[in-house]
Amino acid sequence: SEGAKIAAKELQTYVEKISGAKLSIYSEADPKSREGRKILVGRSRLTDAIPGLKISEGITPALREEGYAIVCTGDTLVLAGNDATVPKNLVDSPSPHAWESIGTSMYFGTRYAVYDLLNRLGVRWFTPGEYGEVVPKSSTVQIQEMSVTETPDLPVRYHGAGGPDGMTEEREIWLIRNRMNPRSAEWYGFPADSSLFRYLPKDKVKDHPEWFAMLPDGTRSSGLNCMADELRRNDPKFAGQPRMLDEMMKTVEDSVKSGRRSSAFSPDDGMPTCECDLCRKVSVRFTGGMRPDEHGSYVPEYLTGNEWFFFVNGMLDATAKKHPGHIIATNGYANRYVPPEDIPGFNQHKNLTIMFADINSCTIHRYDDPKCWQNRQQYNLLKRWCKLTDKVWIYGYNYTMLVSKDTVTPMVKRIRSNIPMVKDSGCLGFSDLEFIDLSQLGIPTYVARAALEWNTKVNVDGVLDDFYSKWF
Repeated sequence: SEGAKIAAKELQTYVEKISGAKLSIYSEADPKSREGRKILVGRSRLTDAIPGLKISEGITPALREEGYAIVCTGDTLVLAGNDATVPKNLVDSPSPHAWESIGTSMYFGTRYAVYDLLNRLGVRWFTPGEYGEVVPKSSTVQIQEMSVTETPDLPVRYHGAGGPDGMTEEREIWLIRNRMNPRSAEWYGFPADSSLFRYLPKDKVKDHPEWFAMLPDGTRSSGLNCMADELRRNDPKFAGQPRMLDEMMKTVEDSVKSGRRSSAFSPDDGMPTCECDLCRKVSVRFTGGMRPDEHGSYVPEYLTGNEWFFFVNGMLDATAKKHPGHIIATNGYANRYVPPEDIPGFNQHKNLTIMFADINSCTIHRYDDPKCWQNRQQYNLLKRWCKLTDKVWIYGYNYTMLVSKDTVTPMVKRIRSNIPMVKDSGCLGFSDLEFIDLSQLGIPTYVARAALEWNTKVNVDGVLDDFYSKWF
């Protein structure tokens, strides 16, 4: 597989760095691959012939097949895992992934197996690039007999950051070396800001103004739909007329035809509202009215989650009817982070992905901090979302993203509590927004995070002791 070729090259590189010896690489078709002591990297006919050896494979909607095996017995060492790939054009994502360097894998199982073995030999990658690399020196490399099978606790494990192309590529390779997965959130759908725009028939504002959101001044917005427009379907005034949902489903159908497994959309970044009477009827408006911000723009003083997810539920029903198995992904963000109330049959087809991003909440304390009511509430909201759908992942913000780029804020205490609680809630994991500068949260934060997202019961103190003794 593509992943096995990359993994074999990595193993060759680091064994040479450790010992000076350069391993030869042969394909399974080469007769030399069957001679003497051998390291089998990736699944092949040779690994399939080993009695009792099980290597995870394939990919399903649940995204739970990720994993790898390390088996050393007799004269054979097996390093193999699930290397399922996905065509680049079928992943609906805004993320700038380095396809040339990390390949088309959705899973990186064989590479994880190689990196795990190298970790056992003392190799570490504490930061991207050679700066954070630790490689011990030894004239002999010995592997004890072992049989190890590993699977992650959280299927979605990623934190992205923009930056120069070279830094982005180094970062993603570093994440994979630490058993993170840059593509996992994309499998469930990634609703980027303003992605709703490509679903909207912007040329129909004049002919069907009621399809579009009403602004406070009574005009209509071409960038946002009326979220309660489906209530007009049975209104005699609009008898026989198509509705906004019918138009938006055309884009969903295009995604289905292209082979994509999800359709993802989100309004513009900010606080979208529709001020029409129907949306007001659906809304649970905690407080009414609008207020000007410091720039003179008007922002809502109420949540619009109920009307937004009333609309989303219509999309879920229509998609399940026409395209069973296709996923609709959107976000619980800004003024839509609270789960909906009293929407009959909400997500009854189990085809909803939620990117949960409670941007209004505290970003520094842990969920179970007795002094932080915001995070206790945020965790309750997360648990409620996970009851409404089995596809929830967190789009988190670090403290420095929202407060100051000059604030050094270590997060080890927070994440060692939060990450196990996220698993307990039923959430799939994290695909967070970060800065390229790791120093703001402190490198120990990232070291602990990678370990915890793979194994929420890991000995964090042991992980940190290893970091401080080997690199710090």
